Amino acid sequence: MAHFLLHLSSVELGVQPEYVDLLKALYSRQESTVLAGKESRPFSLQRGVKQGDPVSSLLFLAVMEICFRRLKDRWNRLNLRRTGSYYGIVVDDACDPLTNLRFADDVVLIATSRSDIAKMISDLRNEASKFGLKMHAGKTKILITDPAARQSPISCGGCDVQVLQDGESEKYLGRKLSVDDYNHVEFKNRLSMGWATFFKMKGALCNRLVPLRDRLKLFDSCVTPCILYACGTWTMTEDTVRKLRVTRRRMLRWMIKPARRMNEEWPEYIRRTTHACEDIAVGFSCKDWGLAQSKSKCDLAAKCFLSSDGRWTKRLFQWRPWFRCIPRRSVGHPTKRWTDSF
Repeated sequence: MAHFLLHLSSVELGVQPEYVDLLKALYSRQESTVLAGKESRPFSLQRGVKQGDPVSSLLFLAVMEICFRRLKDRWNRLNLRRTGSYYGIVVDDACDPLTNLRFADDVVLIATSRSDIAKMISDLRNEASKFGLKMHAGKTKILITDPAARQSPISCGGCDVQVLQDGESEKYLGRKLSVDDYNHVEFKNRLSMGWATFFKMKGALCNRLVPLRDRLKLFDSCVTPCILYACGTWTMTEDTVRKLRVTRRRMLRWMIKPARRMNEEWPEYIRRTTHACEDIAVGFSCKDWGLAQSKSKCDLAAKCFLSSDGRWTKRLFQWRPWFRCIPRRSVGHPTKRWTDSF
């Protein structure tokens, strides 16, 4: 990536020219050798950076930033010629719609029609190819909120991109995304990942030769973070709160294994041991998942609301959609929203 970055101007990078000159000096006339029994003769490096060099990720982010600056200017110019629709979604300013979310090489493009997303994917592919970057077609998926528009893949620059069908989901930054049941799909995914971590470490967690204090600390440091990953974004209902509590209690019972009294009925045994395990966990300051989720949600809300750098999370905090994904309100109780808990 360094080979491509060195052809960019300091103005486009938004940095001082001496930093670009420093990078050129660092990576020009580079040589390396290979040690296989004996050291090979030196050979010149034509592209790339040294293995493990921390500047590699920074160079990649700089290239991606330039790609999307160019794309944003192009899409904004096209938006000025259109009426009634925009590339991306309008949050609070029609001149600055939300078109993408990025984390390193994981990119989400946002559009309101099949033709728009096809155009945006093609533009991104063409712009990235100028820097030697290629889009992985097998890992590119499209999520559409309208079930009627999911029947066929979308052609983008001569290649078909898969459209996720009903009930399908895709992982992004460790979180499962689904437009049909966006909340429960991720919640079930977190529970399954938590159980997988629990059984992976079951030998240590359920070993009575290990002090219970240490086992609960291990549980809090390994299983709990896996369950509560990104829990601040969850929309909790009575059912999900109950499932979260039941899962934690079941794991604690598995770890502590209180003895069953003689002639004790099974329901009574479960009730007694559940309260006993809860008391033991509280005594060892074991984190309560329900309280931790509520705190994480409040912390996320405060961070979004109090931010002052113009980030999209703050802009979306007060967003009211100007379009509807469905022509009429669905039958039944309205879906619980993230803000209903406050």
